[in-house]
Amino acid sequence: MSLQITIRSISDSPAIEYHIAKYFKKLNRIYSKLISCKVVIDVAQNHKHKGKLFSVGIDMIIPGKELISRKQNQNLYVAIRACFAAIAKLLEKNIKGKTIAVRNAVTQSDFLSQPTAKNKSSKIQAYCQNN
Repeated sequence: MSLQITIRSISDSPAIEYHIAKYFKKLNRIYSKLISCKVVIDVAQNHKHKGKLFSVGIDMIIPGKELISRKQNQNLYVAIRACFAAIAKLLEKNIKGKTIAVRNAVTQSDFLSQPTAKNKSSKIQAYCQNN
């Protein structure tokens, strides 16, 4: 599993890389068979009514599929979060379509919220009862 980050048209900062790595690690815990993940951050052309828009694209390769998500927002960190949430939703659909051993059941709301030990154990129990 590899993570490749490309940042265009803006200066690179450790904070941006930290947020991307944090969301990638979260996805990797959910689905351990990730092959590669490419994240591209760019500034879309200035729109006179919307101002500066940040564009975030993620191309993720898992066994047998390539998942792609593109999001834009005026706030870079919101765009990063939304793009990773969309990829998490695509992974969830892929996991439901196949019988793959998964450590945790994942939903989009779980990806956006901070997990607690109580939430994890109840979700694991619910997942085990359904399968």
